[in-house]
Amino acid sequence: MMNRSKMRLLVLALLGALCAGCGEGKPGKGASPSAASPTPTPDVVVVKVSRHPVSLYREFVAQTVASDTINVTARVTGTLSGFDFQEGRPVYAGQVLFQIDPSQYRAQVDQARAGVSQARANLKAAQDQVDLKQARASLAQAQANLAKAQRYVDIYKPLASQQVIPQQTFQDALSSRDVAAAQVAAAQAQVDNTRVSTEAQIEVARANVEAALAALEQAEINLSYCTITSPISGLIGTLNVYPGNVVGPSTGPLVTLSSADPVYVEFSIPEVAYLEIAGRMRQQPGRTAPFELVLADGTTYSHKGRFVLVERALNAQTGTLMVRTEFPNPKALLRPGEFARLRVQMMNVRDALLVPQEAVVQTQDLQIVLVVDAGGEVVSRTLEIGDEYGQDFIVTKGLKPGEHVIVEGLQKVRPGMTCKPVLQPSPTPRPGI
Repeated sequence: MMNRSKMRLLVLALLGALCAGCGEGKPGKGASPSAASPTPTPDVVVVKVSRHPVSLYREFVAQTVASDTINVTARVTGTLSGFDFQEGRPVYAGQVLFQIDPSQYRAQVDQARAGVSQARANLKAAQDQVDLKQARASLAQAQANLAKAQRYVDIYKPLASQQVIPQQTFQDALSSRDVAAAQVAAAQAQVDNTRVSTEAQIEVARANVEAALAALEQAEINLSYCTITSPISGLIGTLNVYPGNVVGPSTGPLVTLSSADPVYVEFSIPEVAYLEIAGRMRQQPGRTAPFELVLADGTTYSHKGRFVLVERALNAQTGTLMVRTEFPNPKALLRPGEFARLRVQMMNVRDALLVPQEAVVQTQDLQIVLVVDAGGEVVSRTLEIGDEYGQDFIVTKGLKPGEHVIVEGLQKVRPGMTCKPVLQPSPTPRPGI
């Protein structure tokens, strides 16, 4: 069926050509010499090519990532009594998020404080050294008794030798002195033993005070855990657990919190593109590549991004490298997980010769444009094309500034024909988005 239609069109075209040929013969007897009208000169729209300063970009599909993502969990077990934030809204560092019933933990703090008081009292009692003081008093008494007994011995000895007093009296004095000396030795031993025991009691009492203080500190920490605050400023998600439920360390995240400002934008870059960008950076030491972000609605994000890092190794499966950039996000417009297009400025060309893409005809491996010269004749030009720039191509060879290329009416003309060019004002070239 299709072949029949093509054949019919071909026959009609041949018949039309034959009829036209007959009409172009010599005029008949009744025909005027001016009856055969010349073919009208076709109108075409042209633009004047010129040089412009342009900035060349590479564009990659990217995704926003929070610089910090934190799962907020309960660190003590208790009944969740309330929360103090709006889901999906910004929160600030230190803001109270949740409250766990603190009753049992307040009681533990009170109990720990009582333990500290008791431990301190025991330490004070040990430091008072009552037993040691008593032992020292007994030693002093024994030493006084020994001194007294020794005086009697000293008095009775010459008297006994002169037989002024009975010898038995002197012997009794000696016995009393020996007993007093033994009592002094026993009292001294008691003092030494009591001193060692008292020092040990003091050390134990001090350790008990430290343990009691540690228990109080832990109790106060547990009490503080009943008030859950935001560790960072950012955006908070939806609740996973609602008030009235018993929560604890094993409950899991109560809510997830993500930092909002700044935000990371990550993208995967092919190895070839990475080498190209790295080469540009080496050619211009000290220059940082400015990053732009094109949002899903086609608008360009108002803040520029900066380079953060390149993944240490190439992904062998995809042949790409992960690149991380950082963008300010003061109004929290960007949310984690959004897809966008990231543009990186590759280079600036001060005098790029631009030609509209619609003027270029692709013929196999050739890029051709039709130029209208000063005499209105159509001339074919083969171009060497560089990068794309918005709706234009950068021409590296084949055109000169000021020449007129056809952008509309290409189907009306062919090289060698004469045409009537209509100049179209050249719009200001803009990079594509």
